[in-house]
Amino acid sequence: MRRERALLICLLAFVDQAWGYYNASGEYSSGALGGSPYQTFQSTDLTPVTLNFNVFPAAVPEPGYLFYAPRGTAVKQPGGQIIDWEGNLIYDASAYGQTMSFQQMSYQGEDVLGMWFQITSNNTALITIYSVEQYDLSSYDVTATDGSSGWIIAGYAQEINVTSGEAIFTWKSLDHVDPSLCYASPGSTGVSESSPWDYFHINSIEKDSSGNYLISSRHCHAIYYVSGADGSLLWTLNGMNSSFTMGEGSTFEWQHHARWTVEGQQMTIFDNAATAWVSNETEARGLLVNIDTSSMSATLAQAYLPWNATVSESQGSVQTQPNGNVLVGWGQTPFFGEYDANGTLLWSAQFGVGDVQSYRVLRSNWTGYPTWSPSISVVSNSSTSSHDVYASWNGATEVSTWEVLGSAFQDGTYTSLVNSTKEGFETLSSIPQSQTGGYSFLQVRGVAANGTVLAPAAYAALNGTVLSSTSTSTGASAAGASATSAASAAQSAKSSAAGRSEQGMMGMAGMAVWSVVVGGAAVLVSLS
Repeated sequence: MRRERALLICLLAFVDQAWGYYNASGEYSSGALGGSPYQTFQSTDLTPVTLNFNVFPAAVPEPGYLFYAPRGTAVKQPGGQIIDWEGNLIYDASAYGQTMSFQQMSYQGEDVLGMWFQITSNNTALITIYSVEQYDLSSYDVTATDGSSGWIIAGYAQEINVTSGEAIFTWKSLDHVDPSLCYASPGSTGVSESSPWDYFHINSIEKDSSGNYLISSRHCHAIYYVSGADGSLLWTLNGMNSSFTMGEGSTFEWQHHARWTVEGQQMTIFDNAATAWVSNETEARGLLVNIDTSSMSATLAQAYLPWNATVSESQGSVQTQPNGNVLVGWGQTPFFGEYDANGTLLWSAQFGVGDVQSYRVLRSNWTGYPTWSPSISVVSNSSTSSHDVYASWNGATEVSTWEVLGSAFQDGTYTSLVNSTKEGFETLSSIPQSQTGGYSFLQVRGVAANGTVLAPAAYAALNGTVLSSTSTSTGASAAGASATSAASAAQSAKSSAAGRSEQGMMGMAGMAVWSVVVGGAAVLVSLS
């Protein structure tokens, strides 16, 4: 039934819709529906991106939600999003602005959402920093316009104490990797502080159980294994000065997102194969590479090829799944898809055709109990002589049904009118006007599968006026009951960020870490 509905919608030339996906829509892929088709709702002004499946899943994909952050000039509301595999919105974080990465992490034993950085197993934060510095570029035929010897961007990797904001470990690319070892020439850059040479372009960092770091340099086509003790290079994978003999198909260019799958033995890499000014190959790839530190050789274990067979000029991600499948996000090319362990494409979806991109696409489990109220809209439908009640709840994962209740008074006793099974992000309950005649106010509240009523509820007058919550439903989860409101948390976070921006090396990047509350869990966010 769901697939038939999607196919029917594909025949309609609407730019927006209330369902999460199209299936093989030619109008979508041609751009006839706009650069970034989006969903609309009655109960909220959120407009998440709509997907278009190029290859529809033959079976329901692996459990878990998809975390990504659509952005670009064609995106109506850029920012982090959690969606299910059908594109139905779970949580929209666009209120916090555009972000490069958006993912589930663990901090002090709690599940949290993070933007811009990564949390380690010992509850510290990893960040990358771009620092503009003076550097003698005369040997690269750079003539500065401001009387200096030249300007360069140094890549920093840093581990930070989240509580204090102090740097625990700092690594600087210029101390270990000479600019001559990288592939992006200065060109017309390097001539001033406002036009520095981005020779290194650090784009991922991971800390392993040995206390060492994997650092990816896009412009050096290399991944460095860095000592956590002194910052020295333990080895270099790929690039001009590779420590390894690179086997057939294992080399890469302009890469992103280097991650261990088996520490010291195997890693995933997103091979962009191109940048804005040059293409080295005909298509980007997700890579699984075997590393042998005894023979110092690297071999290709598996490659994952894009449905649209093209390069990706920037960004991208590769994530192995618990069942051995692999999820690949194609970065600047607005597609993502899942592959089996043999590299066979299981499904592929696009999330735009214009200036639309997402730095990474990842899958994680997540449970959310929002502390803010659901959204409600009441519409008097004269054609059906009913009141149409729309309900949604940004961030809530545990709603199984929506209960609509009526009362003659806003603070009076509410009587149950109808229970509707939750469908997608927003659910419609139509109530005959003959049933609502004795009431002036309506309440909607989410109910979990086990019958627990989730707090708080939402209220509206029968004429459609949305009201502030005046009471709290029973049966709320402990997480929801103990959490502070998102608004107050965001305000305190801004104050905290202002106080921390001068601490340690974070001040150089203008970054600060703070937390807000989503579903009873801290959401760590770094500002830059």
